[in-house]
Amino acid sequence: MSQKYDESFQRGTELFRLAAPLMLKQEATPNPISFAVWYEHVAGRNTALSREIDALSENGGRLTDAHVLDLYQRYLIDAYMAATASVHNTLSRVMHEAATTIDESRGTANDYSTELRQRQSALLGPIDRLNLQKAVTEILKETEGVSLSMSEIGHRLAANHAEVERLRDELRQAKELSLIDALSRLTNRRGFDLALDEMVANARESLEPLSLILVDIDHFKKFNDTYGHLLGDRVIRGVARAMTLAVRAADVVARYGGEEFAILLPATAIDEAGKVAERIRASISRAHVRRVDDDLPVGGVTVSAGVAIYRRPESALDFVSRADKALFAAKFAGRNRVHLRAE
Repeated sequence: MSQKYDESFQRGTELFRLAAPLMLKQEATPNPISFAVWYEHVAGRNTALSREIDALSENGGRLTDAHVLDLYQRYLIDAYMAATASVHNTLSRVMHEAATTIDESRGTANDYSTELRQRQSALLGPIDRLNLQKAVTEILKETEGVSLSMSEIGHRLAANHAEVERLRDELRQAKELSLIDALSRLTNRRGFDLALDEMVANARESLEPLSLILVDIDHFKKFNDTYGHLLGDRVIRGVARAMTLAVRAADVVARYGGEEFAILLPATAIDEAGKVAERIRASISRAHVRRVDDDLPVGGVTVSAGVAIYRRPESALDFVSRADKALFAAKFAGRNRVHLRAE
């Protein structure tokens, strides 16, 4: 769990009292995952989570178990930490095996060294040809045995090395997956926040511009209520694909929350970012949405976008706030448009 709970007994009881009726009203499955999501919602400390819950439950909408699990995975659980624990346990075992192997090799080498010293001592005195041949034969036999033993130890150490390499790849993949949104396959909110902090820090120290686009699907709640969540999920994936096709490899495209997306564009002036946003808007407006069950067209969707450029030395929060204001202006002006906030 990425969220730690340190509420008092009284506070915890109050949050339970608030969460329980909401769960009953939603007919939420009474399991630990469901309770964790609603508990976090009524605690009021995870605004992105609460915003999604409010949007999904607006006008009597119901959160399915799939919705709850998706929220839990995106806002509460840290898959990277779980993978880290697994890798830690395996790595401990591998290190123990490697240490044992090294100890064995050390013991084998010491035994061999002792044998050689004894043979050397025996050869210092008078020795006939027969005994010399016997000594050489025994030394060759012992050397061959040590060689085989060391070869086996080498193979075991090589296997340990290969397993450590596999663990490193597994950890890297788990870290990457923990920053990916399950539905859209874009960077998730956690990944966006990390990228935002890094890019803002770079922008403060350099002369390179940094632009941000916030994109919101127009009337998505109404669309979901009319055609169902399966088609809504298809729309989210389609919008994500349109944005991915419109940006460069260096840009970060993220699902910011619900039907809202964010795009970070390093080394990009606001006018150029506005052109990217307009290409995305136009591409989505030309697309046709088809029903899941019979593939019949049901019309299209549009998006609104707000664009802002980073102004040194403002905080990352202020930067996002200005982009959000630009998005609001686009929606207020009638939606299906792009608004630039240059100041």
